[in-house]
Order: sequence, then structure tokens, then C-alpha cells
Amino acid sequence: MEYGYVIADRYVCRKPLGSGANGSVYLAYDNKLCKYWAVKACNSHSEAEIYALKSIDYYAFPRIVDVIEQDSTEYIVMDYIEGISLSSYIRLHSVTEKQVIRWGQEIALALSYLHSMNPAVYYTDCKPDNIMLTPSMAIRIVDLGSIFINDSKEYIISSSKFYAPKELELSKPSVSSDVYSLGMTLYRLITRSVVEYRDKKGNLRPEHINKNISPALSNIIRRCSNKSPNKRFQSMKDVYESLYSISNVKLAKKYLIKSASCVFTIFSYLLKSILALSVIISSKLCAYERPYIPIILFLLLLFICQKPKYYSWETCKEIVRCSAPAIILFLLLWHYNDANTVFAKEKDVPNTERLDITLYDEKFRKTLIRPGTVWHVEDDVFLSISSKELLSEDCLITISCSKNSGEKTYEFLCQADH
Repeated sequence: MEYGYVIADRYVCRKPLGSGANGSVYLAYDNKLCKYWAVKACNSHSEAEIYALKSIDYYAFPRIVDVIEQDSTEYIVMDYIEGISLSSYIRLHSVTEKQVIRWGQEIALALSYLHSMNPAVYYTDCKPDNIMLTPSMAIRIVDLGSIFINDSKEYIISSSKFYAPKELELSKPSVSSDVYSLGMTLYRLITRSVVEYRDKKGNLRPEHINKNISPALSNIIRRCSNKSPNKRFQSMKDVYESLYSISNVKLAKKYLIKSASCVFTIFSYLLKSILALSVIISSKLCAYERPYIPIILFLLLLFICQKPKYYSWETCKEIVRCSAPAIILFLLLWHYNDANTVFAKEKDVPNTERLDITLYDEKFRKTLIRPGTVWHVEDDVFLSISSKELLSEDCLITISCSKNSGEKTYEFLCQADH
């Protein structure tokens, strides 16, 4: 079919999309609806097959919207599936076991839908070339030209020998043959190989090619691709449930790891808080003269507790983020427990005289005192009162200082020199 070829005065051929044993597929523009369709030029189908194609109503399969016969050729108009085939995708990208399991689940459900139709429909051509991955990473199964209706009397093998079981040479397609094709498809996706690796008993061994494949998925592939139909899964629903059980186990492990991580994080915060308190208490008991010494020690211990595998800017940011609550708690406790902070305030006492008092530190340096002044008492302090201000008679001088723990009063008895 050449570019510009018009079908039924409506569908205009734009470009070829692909070809296979059952015909060629083209992208065609609909002049009436102003949208694109996929048009397949194929050999004539039986009435039952045409009916089955029109009856398929499942999201994973393209809808058949029209069947047209023109110039001795039959054209099937269907949804245009935009995307890339799985065979092309695995050539361009690396795939994980999780992706393969999810794809296998979607394919198994789609084929199970065909098998549940009345009469039953068998896909017969399950392979990565016929499975599309849309831009939204959803699975779509195309090329329905090889479907087999359970009531049909004749069947011609059109699928690849790699994906088709040998019994198709002597018998008609069945659920078991589709199960085999799905197993070989999973084998191809997880190993990227089109060479069968089987042991002496004829069992497929994908783990010999992909060392990272889990034993559970390997067992499913091995059972699907067993050479004996009786030893395979007996329905696509069984295949789906087996794949689903694997994904659930992996999901449970993931949540278990997350829960353990949360418990470890909480324990880490408690440990850091206890560490902060212990550093404060030890610093008080050891009577540090410089408050920044325990702070540096505390930060150093926090850094060691993180145990990073490698040191980088991101690692440092993570350490700061995790340590911030403990650091804040440390500073609050340090401020609250600073028992050496003294507040001087003026106390209004009736009928008392005010004296000018000079304060000296341990090195006899003069310190200015004002009401509301805060200073730290590290060592001995000395109070000096001018002899000129002393009364000629004996007197009692009272000095009051307030602290976080309360107020304390000091009394000095001054005797006049007669």
C-alpha cells in the first residue's frame, strides 16, 4: 500500500508501521474524524474470527472499529497504539525484575480475558515484538491477526519457533500454548537472550544468563516453559497470581526495611539527646572554664555516630539535618542548667542607705555593676567599699543576688574603728 492510498474514501495511508506473517500495518489518517488509525492489510478472515476481533473489549488490546474489503484485500481499522515494542525497549534500556514482573502480570490478565471469551480465543503469538509500551509505561498487545477461535477447524502456525511450543506442530492452540509463549516472553525480557539455556532434564534456566534473577521468578518462567503441557500452569490466572505473590513479597520486604529504618532513626535521635544531656552533666562536673569545649566534643561525637560510607557535601548536609534537633536540645539544656549565671538587681528596701560598691574579679580588675547586669562567677570576686562611706558606728551591709535557682543574700558586719 503506497503513500496516499485511500481506503473507502476515508482512510489515507501515511506510512508503514510494521509487517508480519499475517500482513502489514500502516498509519492512516481519517478524513471524517480527523484522527489517526492503524490499518492492517491482511488475508481474508473467517466470519468467526471477524466477530471475535470486534467482540474484544479490553484496555490492553486495540479496538477494531472497521473491517473493509477493497481491491481483493481485507483491511482492519483499529486503534493506533503509540509507543515502543518491548523488544526495542530492552535493546535501548536496562530493565529490572520488578518491571518484568509487572509486565508479566498485565499480559497474563489480558490473555486470561481472551481465554474467558465464549468461544475461547487464543492469542498464539505472544512475544516482545507484539507488546507495546506506551509513553505512560502501560502495556498494550497488538497484532491480533494470529488469534485462534476454539471452534475453528484449521490453524496455521505463524508465531516464532522460539516462543511457540513444539506441540503446536501436531495440535491446536490452547491455554497451555499461550502459557508457554508468555513464559518464553518473560525469559527474553529478563535475560535479553533468544537462546534457550536448559539443563539435562530440559528445564529452562534463566538464572544461568541473568545472575540477579530471583529464584521465585526463575521458577515461574521454568514452569511456564516446561516442555510437557501438563506440568505448566493450567490457566493464565494461575500465572498472574504467582507473579502477584512475588510482587507482594518484595513489597512487604520494602515496607519492613522502611519500618526498621524509622525505628533506627527514632533510636538515633534518643541516643543523641541522651548524649547531649550527658555532655552537659559531665561538663558541669568537670567545671569547664570554656563552654565551647563540650560543644565541640558533642558535635564530634555526633559526626562519628553518623558513620557515613563516604564524605561529601551531601553527607555533611545529611549529618546537619539529622543532628539539628539534638543540637537545639543541647543548647537549650545548656542555657537552662547554667547554674553559674548570676543576675544583679536593685532591691528597694525601705529605710536603707545606698553604698557605692566596686566589684573586682579574681585578677583584681575593676568591673562595673549596674542594676540588671548579668555576669558569670567563675572564681572568687572581691567587693570594695570606700572607708569614707562607712558610718562611724557598727553597721550591717546586706548584698542580694538572684540566680535561676533562687535569691541568695550575703550579710557583712562592718565595725567602726573607734
